[in-house]
Amino acid sequence: MYKKPFWMEYNFSGSIFNAVNLDNTFYVCMDNTPPDSNLGVLVCFAQDKFGNHLASLSHEDRRDVTAKFVHSYYGKVEALEPLWYTDFDWAGQEGIEGGCATFWPPQMDGASTFGTSLNENFKRTSWIGSDLQVDGDHVYRRGYVDSAIRTGREEAKRLVALLEDKASE
Repeated sequence: MYKKPFWMEYNFSGSIFNAVNLDNTFYVCMDNTPPDSNLGVLVCFAQDKFGNHLASLSHEDRRDVTAKFVHSYYGKVEALEPLWYTDFDWAGQEGIEGGCATFWPPQMDGASTFGTSLNENFKRTSWIGSDLQVDGDHVYRRGYVDSAIRTGREEAKRLVALLEDKASE
């Protein structure tokens, strides 16, 4: 958390996506500043080898590594001066024991092996969840709570309609 969302002053979005050096640094940071706040909030995600390395450091060292990463992208001294820093250990969460979102390996045709399979009902089994929702443009919204809510609502509507059809027979 920063005293202000300094990146906005420089017309930066607050989003950092790193697909180059995943073993040694964060893979993504996002602006998580509440709309009605004067503070600046960034959320950064560490994974795999880097995540394990980061977890082995002290709280202060993790804060410094994170601030230096943000600074490396924005080049602004404000990035080195976070007001507050905290961690969340996804791997330590019972039932999750890993990342905040899933990764579905692609098939040869580029489609997701499990994502497409779990979007098809099987006998009396229906699938809902944060990893299954596809919007109208076929953009997967995996790992977000609104996706779980949307798939749950869609399936509930389908089941109500099915039960209404059965009742009218």
